[in-house]
Amino acid sequence: MKTRMNVGISSLILIFIVLCLVTFGLLSMSSARNDLTMAERNGDSVKEYYRADGEGERFIAMIDGKLKSAADPDAQDLRISRKAAWSRRLKSWEIFMTKSSR
Repeated sequence: MKTRMNVGISSLILIFIVLCLVTFGLLSMSSARNDLTMAERNGDSVKEYYRADGEGERFIAMIDGKLKSAADPDAQDLRISRKAAWSRRLKSWEIFMTKSSR
């Protein structure tokens, strides 16, 4: 009889250990799946952040280029000279029109 009780107790201990290992294995798989999902989400958000950052940098570069071209003295002189040329043409046209109307 004693031999049979020892086999029963060792079987119960073995079943308990197997159940514990299966439970820990399932918990580990669940945790790994959640970690993968979180890593994918984090990767997507990082990708979106750097896309938006690049777009912002391109926008700033465009604005900076426009400001530099507006502040360029040669470009400013060119605009002033074009404006002066147009005003001279307008004045000469006005003079021509007043002389021709007499």
